[in-house]
Amino acid sequence: MATRPRKSVAASETFIDEPLSERRANFSAELDWTLRRLGAARLRVTVACLTLPRDGKHGQRTAEVIAAMVARQSALAGVDTDGAVLAASFGPRRFGVAGDMEEAHRLVGWFREAVAEVAPELEGRAMISVAHLWSDEWVGLAPYTRRVMFAAPLPLAGLAEAV
Repeated sequence: MATRPRKSVAASETFIDEPLSERRANFSAELDWTLRRLGAARLRVTVACLTLPRDGKHGQRTAEVIAAMVARQSALAGVDTDGAVLAASFGPRRFGVAGDMEEAHRLVGWFREAVAEVAPELEGRAMISVAHLWSDEWVGLAPYTRRVMFAAPLPLAGLAEAV
């Protein structure tokens, strides 16, 4: 018997207890579903957003390959409806700012490696933002939340040394 999506009692009206099928869901929906499910566990999460320049040569496929390469490194990664590559890492880390910085460095490094391999000419133009949160603080990746979380993107090129 197939199960039907049910609205969660504790979540917003847009949250459902089961993810949508791959062909209907975008990555934001998958990330939102995962973080809401993990909320009760109170895990530290690092979320990164890579924005690629829009040009005729590189498009959705480039973003999908980059996301797949980052996902292989033990991160939840995918492409959002606007073409941005999002990744969330729940990896073990030291407590506090030092652990957050290490996790940010790791995520940025994975993105740099993927971009360097797939489209090295984009490395100087790609922008990345990183945010840290507790899974029980997640309120969704609505457009306004995304603008706040990723308000100050930095160039991917050279960032791994600075993080």
